[in-house]
Amino acid sequence: MTDRNQLSLDVDVQHGAFHLAIACSLPLAGVTAIYGASGAGKTTLLRCIAGLHASPHGHMHFRQQHWQHLPTHRRGLAYVCQQASLFPHLTVSGNLDYAQRRARRAGHQREEIIALFALAPLLARAPQQLSGGERQRVVLARALLSQPQLLLLDEPFSGIDQAQRTALLPYIRHLSQQLPIIMVSHDLRDIECLAQHIVHLADGRLIAQAPASTLLPSLRAHSDSDRVAALEAENIRLRAALAGQQRLMG
Repeated sequence: MTDRNQLSLDVDVQHGAFHLAIACSLPLAGVTAIYGASGAGKTTLLRCIAGLHASPHGHMHFRQQHWQHLPTHRRGLAYVCQQASLFPHLTVSGNLDYAQRRARRAGHQREEIIALFALAPLLARAPQQLSGGERQRVVLARALLSQPQLLLLDEPFSGIDQAQRTALLPYIRHLSQQLPIIMVSHDLRDIECLAQHIVHLADGRLIAQAPASTLLPSLRAHSDSDRVAALEAENIRLRAALAGQQRLMG
C-alpha cells in the first residue's frame, strides 16, 4: 500500500526525441525541488504529475489515490507554470473571485488570502499594471484559493529580478507549511532557500534523490566545477580570437 504521505510515481513518456523514464516516491511535506540542467526533464515530470502529459505505462498514487488515468481537474492540484498567466480582462479581485468559485472544498477565506499575500492595494488593478513579483503573488494567492491538495511550481522566480525574488520567498515558505509543494528549479539558490527534499534529474533519468541537507553539498560542488570549466573554455576562446586578430594585423 502506498504511504499516505507520499506521491509514488513510475512514468515513462516519449516526447519527440526525448525519453523520460523515472520511478520514485516523493514526500508530501514541505517543498520538494526537482533539479537539473536545461533539458533534464524537470518540466515534463511536473506536467506528468499534473496530468498534462500522459504516461501510458507505470503508475501514480497520491496518498493512496490512483492518479494514473485521472484527468487534471480531478486531481485537486494547482499548477503554476513559468509564464504564470492571469485573466487579462479581470482585475486582481476578479481573478481571485474566479479561483474561489472553482474551489472543490471549503478552506481559506478570501480576506485571509488577501492579507497573507498583501494584495489589498492591488485588488482594483488589471494584470497589465502589475510588476513581475506582484503578478506572482496574485498567481500564488489564486492557486491557494482553489484549495489544492498539492501545489506545483515551475520555475516560480523566472522573469523577476533579485529584489522581487527575495520578497517572494517568504510567501512560498508560508505556503509550504500549509500544503506540499513540488517545485522545478535549475537554481541552487532557490532550492537552498526553500527545499527540504531534492530530486536530481539528467537526460530524463533520476540521478539522485535525498533530503536537501544531504544532497546540496555535492550539487554545489558539481555546479562550481561546471562554472570553472565554462570560464576556462571562454578564456580559451577569447585568447584564440585575440591571437587570430593579432595575426591578421601583423
